[in-house]
Parts: sequence; structure tokens; C-alpha cells
Amino acid sequence: MSSSSSSTSFTLALTRKIASHSSNLLDTFLEMDLSGTGTISRSDLALSVQSLFKISLTRAQLNALCSKFGAEGTRRVDYNRFVEVVRDLAVATPLTSASYGAGEDLART
Repeated sequence: MSSSSSSTSFTLALTRKIASHSSNLLDTFLEMDLSGTGTISRSDLALSVQSLFKISLTRAQLNALCSKFGAEGTRRVDYNRFVEVVRDLAVATPLTSASYGAGEDLART
């Protein structure tokens, strides 16, 4: 699997985990907004994924996740963008065992 498709698969699996964390995406968003600014910063994202899901993101994984959420320029994700991305990825794309690489078995953690 190429690095790009591995990052995409990882991002998809992690986004599904985020979506299933709580029945309310606002609650999940607020948990991930560690700085309490009403947005999720790049560091909030890395730290909250570690805290909530026990996953230490590599730089490439964090970059891919930030890119997916559109946070690479502003370095912040607002609530509307968070919901849009989580719903689009978590609902629209079926997750199969081929959707994540070895060591990235997020669907079963």
C-alpha cells in the first residue's frame, strides 16, 4: 500500500472512531477543543487523539488529518467543518478490512 493510500486509510479509520466516540458530535468536538477556543488546533488534534483514543499520531498522520479537516492553512478546525468532514467520511465511505493497514487496526480498538 502506498504512503498516500495508507494515510487516507488511516484518516478514514480514525474519523470513523471520532464519529463513534459519542452520539453527539458537539460533545466530541468540545472534548477535542482542549484549549477551549471554539476551534480545534493542530496541537489539540494530536493531544486529543492521544488522550481519547490512545493513538500517537506520526507527523505524516497528523498532516493527513489536518489536510482532511482543512486545518493546514489556518491550523484550526471550526465546529461546522468538523461535522462536515466527520459525517462525510464516516457515513459515506464503507469501512472494510482493506481500508486500514497493518498496525492501523482502528476499527477493532
